[in-house]
Amino acid sequence: MSHATAIRPFFHLLLSVALLFSVTVFSFPYYQPSAPTAFIVFVLFAIIAALRPYAGLILWLAVVPWLSMAKWTGAMVVEEFDLALWGYAIGLCGYLWRLGYMPTHNIRWHPLLLVLLLLALGWQLMALVKGYQLLPAPASTFFTNYEDNNGPVRIGKALFSALCFYLCCRVLSADWPRFQRALTDGFALGAAAVLIGCIYERFFFTGLLNLSTDYRTTSWFWEMHTGGATLDAYLALCLPFLLQGLIYNTDVIKKLAYAVLLSAYGYVALTTFSRGVYIALPLLVVLFTALHFAANRKRGLNLTISLANKRRLVVMLAIMLLCTVAAVALFDVGGYRLLLAVSGFMLLLLVAISQAPFRCTAVLLGSSLAVLAAGLLFLTIGVGKIVYIVYSLCWFAAAVLLVFRSKRQPDWLVDALSTVLLTTLALLAAAIAWYWSDYRLNAAHFPALMLLPATVLSLLIPLPVAAALPQTRLIRPAQIVAATVWAAGSALSLLLVMFLNSSYIDSRFATTDRDLSGRFEHWQKALAAMEHDADFWLGSGVGRFVSLNRQRGETDDQVAILTLLPLTSGNALYLKSGEHIHGYGEVFRLTQQIDAPVGKINLQLALRHNKRVSLLAEICSKQLLYHGKCARGSITLKHAKQGVTRVTLPLEDSPFAQDGNLLSKTFSLAVQSRDTEIVLESLQLSDSHSDNLLHNSQFDNGMQGWFFSSDRHHMPYHVKGLWPMQWFEMGLIGLLLWSLLTLVVIAAQLLPGRRFSLAGSACALALTGMLLVGLFDSVIDGGRMAMLYFSFILLCGSIRPHATAPRFSL
Repeated sequence: MSHATAIRPFFHLLLSVALLFSVTVFSFPYYQPSAPTAFIVFVLFAIIAALRPYAGLILWLAVVPWLSMAKWTGAMVVEEFDLALWGYAIGLCGYLWRLGYMPTHNIRWHPLLLVLLLLALGWQLMALVKGYQLLPAPASTFFTNYEDNNGPVRIGKALFSALCFYLCCRVLSADWPRFQRALTDGFALGAAAVLIGCIYERFFFTGLLNLSTDYRTTSWFWEMHTGGATLDAYLALCLPFLLQGLIYNTDVIKKLAYAVLLSAYGYVALTTFSRGVYIALPLLVVLFTALHFAANRKRGLNLTISLANKRRLVVMLAIMLLCTVAAVALFDVGGYRLLLAVSGFMLLLLVAISQAPFRCTAVLLGSSLAVLAAGLLFLTIGVGKIVYIVYSLCWFAAAVLLVFRSKRQPDWLVDALSTVLLTTLALLAAAIAWYWSDYRLNAAHFPALMLLPATVLSLLIPLPVAAALPQTRLIRPAQIVAATVWAAGSALSLLLVMFLNSSYIDSRFATTDRDLSGRFEHWQKALAAMEHDADFWLGSGVGRFVSLNRQRGETDDQVAILTLLPLTSGNALYLKSGEHIHGYGEVFRLTQQIDAPVGKINLQLALRHNKRVSLLAEICSKQLLYHGKCARGSITLKHAKQGVTRVTLPLEDSPFAQDGNLLSKTFSLAVQSRDTEIVLESLQLSDSHSDNLLHNSQFDNGMQGWFFSSDRHHMPYHVKGLWPMQWFEMGLIGLLLWSLLTLVVIAAQLLPGRRFSLAGSACALALTGMLLVGLFDSVIDGGRMAMLYFSFILLCGSIRPHATAPRFSL
């Protein structure tokens, strides 16, 4: 086969289209200020793909959640992660050119599935074209417009990016183990980036242990008017890859890294306060467990648990329940520090139970020595803050000793030392509760305190069971069983204390029925906003919901309108507030990221208004939805005035000097009065060090640098739910086509027969997680989630490894 004929179709199609998109982006006025950075990203990924394509795939998947500067640039039609993907696709073409042929792949469509896919894609393209034709052209180069034809372009771009990603996966699937490993590691690194963002955000805004505050994290997802839905969907789709990485990696370091990731994941998932996440994650864990158990049975592995191991499993579950009872009973005096201490102790005790049986005399002597030493220390020096350090040292020492014990034939001394350390950890957990409560424990807490050291005696139970059975029946339980029981126990403890002690969670779940009825009402209004009767079947077109809802929806639900007006020199911004009766969190804000101001802050405005107008200006430490410290100022202009009104609005002195965090500062301006029009010609924000902290403050460069937010009022900007959104945009026919395609491709991977693969099952479960979150949230309104949704559809429908391809290799 000649060099040219082997790769010509793939090479020419992907190269020409990706290059066309990239040139269009780099020539677009909106991207010119950031073109050098975007060009570097583009070229970097092209080089990596040409030289190390699998490493490039991992890197791109890792940057998808955060490689987006939309909050700083305002550009969301095409984002930086798109440019990275298109650069990677072009670099992969170079890799194929060097290779000289198209390698055999493990991704291919069944003919009947391919027909169904083409029908669904054709209907999607029809809805994109319809929305593009019926919506007006952008009035200016700004904000990912919800009322012009950049909206369909945003979703169309996501579909094209998904096709690029799919074609890249098709090439890389030739080396099946490396491809599966790249998908797993890439999504794991992407999850790590998201988790770091969430933990950092909560650390500065609420504190890590404050679980009773009305605060929902958004991490790096700047998608407009989606709230936490984008984060929720990404968390759901990452879970199968994290579980897969933990179970199937043979490298101890990687297993430990995945265990740490899953621990952080559990914390972040719980602190989303999202009912969708709380429903999706347990279901995904159950599906993952059932699927992989069945697949291993078909693989020929004997997963029958011996009688001895069944007894050990019962012991593990008993330990989990006892530790949970102790943690919940002592939470009011020990707080989250006690919860963490009990969780750490429980993990090591469960690992010890999963190992070879401990010697009876070693357990009895070791636990007695630990209790005696702890009593003497308490009587002589008491309990102080050093208890946290001592606990940490004992935990790591016990962990090292248990690893050492698993690597060699255990002896009496190792068993005794392990028991001493485990008992000490249980007693230290009680000491943490004593210290944290300011020494206010009483007799009512004594039974719960005794539960912790008493559980160490469970090390005695497997010994007589083991002695009564032939050695050939003893199959050590996989450590994953101990880790699963520990994760379940820790999650159960945290959920119980959160629901018993968090007024916010109580109030949020108490309103579930009301919120559900509100969502049904919203869906009915969305379908009622369709312009023609035929749209019920054929759809209104992608991106038309905001404009049709404005025309046909209820007056009281209308939101702000904004556009640029050309002046003799430069532009002015026309802004009209909506009829919606909004509170502070629902005001439509014009925002920009700025450097932290210093000293006195003044905002100078040049505007035109035709009636009384109330303006609110703020500078806040802000991630997306919620803010921390703020400098604020407000003014009311009571009478209309001919010509331009120039006002100076002082903001209180900067509270950021002692802020100490790296979160960007957000300037925002909002019209607080209803149904009010202004024409804003310029803004100038000054502090003690700068005459103007704002970029493009006179709108000479369109809306470069400006972003928009309506923190808590999302409904008018999208149909909140995946299926109602598809119904509105593509009609009932399109909804049925995509629903049928989705069900079939998921079934193809979850009911695979002999074609089971780690990559296929993870993609199907990830898509299922997105669908579960999408039951009541808009998950494909933003570019990233839409791209991943289309990608998983394509991958689930076509992953069909050859018979010789390893199924369980990472």
